[in-house]
Amino acid sequence: VEAEHDDVLKKILYNFAKDTGFSAEDSVFNMSVYKTALSAQLIADGMVSEAQTLLDSIYVTEAGIMDTYQAIDDCNTYINTDAKREYFASKFGNCDTLEDFDKEFTDAMILTVVRYPDNVTNLQTVFEKYDEYLDVDTEKATLKNYSSISGKTYDSVDACVKAFNKTAGGNGGGGGGSDRPSDDDTEFGVVTPGATDIAAEKLEIKFEDLNSVPWAYSAVSELYERNIISGRSETRFAPNDKITREEFAKLLVEMAGIKADADSNIFSDVEDGAWYAGYVNTAYNNGFCNGIGNGKFGTGREITRQDMCVMAYNVVKALGHDIPAGELAFGDVSSFAEYAKAPVAALNGAGIVNGVGNNNFNPTGNATRAEAAVVIYKVLMYIR
Repeated sequence: VEAEHDDVLKKILYNFAKDTGFSAEDSVFNMSVYKTALSAQLIADGMVSEAQTLLDSIYVTEAGIMDTYQAIDDCNTYINTDAKREYFASKFGNCDTLEDFDKEFTDAMILTVVRYPDNVTNLQTVFEKYDEYLDVDTEKATLKNYSSISGKTYDSVDACVKAFNKTAGGNGGGGGGSDRPSDDDTEFGVVTPGATDIAAEKLEIKFEDLNSVPWAYSAVSELYERNIISGRSETRFAPNDKITREEFAKLLVEMAGIKADADSNIFSDVEDGAWYAGYVNTAYNNGFCNGIGNGKFGTGREITRQDMCVMAYNVVKALGHDIPAGELAFGDVSSFAEYAKAPVAALNGAGIVNGVGNNNFNPTGNATRAEAAVVIYKVLMYIR
């Protein structure tokens, strides 16, 4: 071990020798204690991958947190990317003893799952498993509790649990209006004029065809980073392609972080085993969408802008967030279906959607992939 790696390692070994003592006969036991201390040092120095190679052979304090909850298994399961490992290390606190390591390791793992859950199902699984340690009542928890902390950074597990237990306010977080585009924007823009280059430098997205939709750049980039959206290929997003109803249903489910359930189909035009079946079923079962009548979902149909808004509105409500009623003041109000008026008005009032210019909304026009990305992104920001 290099000199700069010595502090944590030496402290843990010294305190273990003083308080417990090494075995004169059991070299395997002694080595497991050493590997535990070394793992703590490696994590503290940001070398999480190297530490993970040692975890299966470390000494685990009997009846400690890691022993009781099999936290090592969860670390190997959930801390599986460079970004997660870097974050895990940043949340790993000072360790002078094996008991310190026991707690810091578990807390860092939980906070990393909260920040990078991949989906809300993973977050729910971890909280339900560690409910006694966390002192949370998961039996009464709703999807809103999990989605309210998903993807966020907390200084400590206590702060995270406090946020989880906190009763949501009546304004749905109020996040929707903070980055609302100006009236001069002609699409569902999310960046202000002049901000595109800054966003491009920061996000370094690899899609090469977003120049035609600078107002969607940040949304596409952020959703891509969160594994919510993907391109038509590794370098092509196809922002102006139309998006189908089932494709949008998938985005809703991915954004909500719910595991897609491919159980029996509800709609007659949803084929068993189709890639979209689980997403459509899950979206319907969670109240995100309905069909088009006669037992059909409308598979293969390009989604209209008003139907996209209805589904987005349903997601906000289904996830337990309030969204104030708005006024439908577009010039083409007579073109709206009655069922879409209130959802579009509410989303427009919250800054989640805008018109297409000339004070029109074009409710029956088909939505593009870029438009859909911005709506999904803005809903995500609203419910955070």
